Amino acid sequence: MSILDIRIKRKDQARALGDCLVVALHDDASMRLLKGARRPLLPYQERAHILVAFACVDEVTIFSEAPPLTLRTHLCPHVLVKGGDASRATPGSAGETPKGGQCQAWSYDLSSLRGSGDPQEGGHQAMSPKERL
Repeated sequence: MSILDIRIKRKDQARALGDCLVVALHDDASMRLLKGARRPLLPYQERAHILVAFACVDEVTIFSEAPPLTLRTHLCPHVLVKGGDASRATPGSAGETPKGGQCQAWSYDLSSLRGSGDPQEGGHQAMSPKERL
């Protein structure tokens, strides 16, 4: 299974946790700050265009804030699925857990996708909001 397969499967799993799936993408400048000068590989417009083609994705939004607290406050998600980069703050730290919501972190670990597919940790950031924008 490739990293692309994992990312697609994670989006399907995240979608199953809520009423809809809103994927929040870093804009190009914030991606460079987080990942280095050679990133992103594709501009955010192209990444968003690819994501909206997935049946499981209801909305795609772009953010520059790290972490995107303003976006999270605006959407007020019931479930927040957070990226699994070990260097980032853990879910549940100040400002990370949605008010009254559930926060999960999923990894890109191949072994976690075998068997039941019930993720225990890490992945990509996605949100299932209380109400659709």
